[in-house]
Amino acid sequence: MLRDIERGAPTEGAHVFGDITARARRYGIPTPILDMAWCHVSAYEAARSRTAG
Repeated sequence: MLRDIERGAPTEGAHVFGDITARARRYGIPTPILDMAWCHVSAYEAARSRTAG
């Protein structure tokens, strides 16, 4: 994912973070750090899509 971000390419953030957090929530495990990381990747993806036009 870091290589993708460094190249300005799309990431697999939705798949990676979405899957891990969904599994954790099924068992009642909080994921505050993953949630924060997903927030940052989401912001990157939003900015990237705005500039890609």
